[in-house]
Amino acid sequence: MTKVKLNYKIEILKIIGASLFAQAITQLIVTVIYKLIYQSERAGYWQGFGASIIATAAFIPLMIVSSVVSLKLFRFKRWLRLGLVAGTATALGCNILSQSYSNSRYQYQILVPAVISIFVFVLTLSVDAQIQKHLSSYPASLLLAAIILAITIGITYPLNTKLTDYQLSKDNQTARQSINNGLDKIDFAIYMPKWLPKGLTIKVIRTPNPSNDAIYHSPTRLELDTGPNGDNGLFFNEFRPSKEYSPPTNCGPYSAGTVSVGPAGYTVTCKEVVSIDNIPVYMGSSGATSYPPEYDYYFIKGGTEITIEDTMGYPLPTDDINNLVNGLYEININSLPSALLQQQ
Repeated sequence: MTKVKLNYKIEILKIIGASLFAQAITQLIVTVIYKLIYQSERAGYWQGFGASIIATAAFIPLMIVSSVVSLKLFRFKRWLRLGLVAGTATALGCNILSQSYSNSRYQYQILVPAVISIFVFVLTLSVDAQIQKHLSSYPASLLLAAIILAITIGITYPLNTKLTDYQLSKDNQTARQSINNGLDKIDFAIYMPKWLPKGLTIKVIRTPNPSNDAIYHSPTRLELDTGPNGDNGLFFNEFRPSKEYSPPTNCGPYSAGTVSVGPAGYTVTCKEVVSIDNIPVYMGSSGATSYPPEYDYYFIKGGTEITIEDTMGYPLPTDDINNLVNGLYEININSLPSALLQQQ
């Protein structure tokens, strides 16, 4: 009895070793394949995406072959049957669970496949030991494959859903904290448009990102993106007025477009197009000379500098400018619609 227990423990230790050996071989080869393809394609985004697809596709056959080889090297009886079943189930389980840890820290991308591999290999050995007592080789192989695959899918699929939901919840908490940290940096009055040209609605409200502000030397700002279903529209930027703001020689340094990058900003000459309740509104001088045409507007309201980037391809009529400026109403930070908030 003691000898049987001892032999069983040795078998378990051997199968764990074989599972880790197979996983290590597979991961090593897959990593080499990915890096060779990625580097040969000059590390572009789509090339990197293609390398990931190819490496993922290579994982399945490599896992099966390495499982068979490892069990053969560790001198298991029925190594071919065990290797084919355990390798297929391990590859399947790793691919199912990869969705929940693909963006995790590197150690989890090693730990999770190792745990799956050990679990599947030990389970395969244990189930096979019971099946072989009652069935001949071919029916036993089919039943073993059916049981192991069913258990693997039955565990990893719902586990992946739970882990993905957990990761999504963590990501949402992190994003919410980043948004709140950005909003805490706002030290100027913020405005929301009560009126927008027909067909436009606010799609996204982008909150300050202190890290990007430091990199691009841009002011702490709130951005409102509008458009019909995400197409061209009006893009508002709101921030504290800069010392460089001296129209018509300069409406910068942070223009309505994206040209104001750098400590000194970018000089934007402009001309007054209308004055609304003693608020002069200026338009950038580039206008239709850019392609596609863009008409940018600059003004200060209630101590806040506001720029409007107009990418609709035509200058706004004077009535629309009047409606926009008059329709801007001050809003408390806590009253911003949370569903539209994103960090820049």
